[in-house]
Amino acid sequence: MAAPLVCKVDFNVNDALPSVKALLDRLGYIARYTGPAQRVIDLTNCHYLGPDAAALLGAAICDMQRLDYRFAVMQPEGPGELRAFWRISGLQALLSRQPQDEPGPPPGGRAPTVMAIKQFRRATFNDADSVVSLARKHIDLSRESEEQLRICVNEVVQNIEDHSRSPIGGFMSARFVATKRQVRVAIVDRGLGICKTLNERYPSATPTTALTWVTRGDYTALSRPNNLGLGISNLWSIITRLHGEIFIVSDVAFIEHRDGKDLPSRLLASPPAECRYNGTGVFFSLPVTS
Repeated sequence: MAAPLVCKVDFNVNDALPSVKALLDRLGYIARYTGPAQRVIDLTNCHYLGPDAAALLGAAICDMQRLDYRFAVMQPEGPGELRAFWRISGLQALLSRQPQDEPGPPPGGRAPTVMAIKQFRRATFNDADSVVSLARKHIDLSRESEEQLRICVNEVVQNIEDHSRSPIGGFMSARFVATKRQVRVAIVDRGLGICKTLNERYPSATPTTALTWVTRGDYTALSRPNNLGLGISNLWSIITRLHGEIFIVSDVAFIEHRDGKDLPSRLLASPPAECRYNGTGVFFSLPVTS
């Protein structure tokens, strides 16, 4: 019997780009493995997980279940807030293949801070409801901004259905982070990735140029006539207008907007094969203004 292949997440995945890249590097170690050994994700020495990690871990768990791999997840042992997040975020239910229980209201009449993971295979009009509801409880959004956020999230979800060919659909997670006064949202899939999708129309696209093109709205795969593929560029525009931050990871590249600036797309690692995400992840935050 082969020794288990262990992915040790012994750091905090705090929704900052460096920690998300580190998580992708560890999960990629398992994704690239093709042997018979049991795959193990060890989170026992991790002390913080945010919605970015929840969406990525949820997608990884679902993909291993789909492929019928032998795998185990060693859950976080503490602190108590993290154990609560593991349950409320829906990771515990996903791992056990049980329906997610509806979380009770927070004590003291406080607004809820966590949106449970939502898995979607087909886009629907109500996909953005949970994100918008969470943001509305903590951010003073105008009616116009709220509607734009709803449209943009729905378009990103629609893009996953129309373009990604993700065998597990997509995963969405969100959380209000009081210490940073922001709402964080993650939407991920395990599909072709943006570059491979664009290559069908634009063979010259590379992982880095593809991300630049889609954030500017310059190019679209036009996989379906009724979807112009502008969801990411529209989302990029609203996040930057609301002084939020966003980064997108796809294949071996990433692009980000932070500190009020659009930064050029870059490789996740050098050489590129050292870090790769099989799919696309869109991660953004909105600041609390109320």
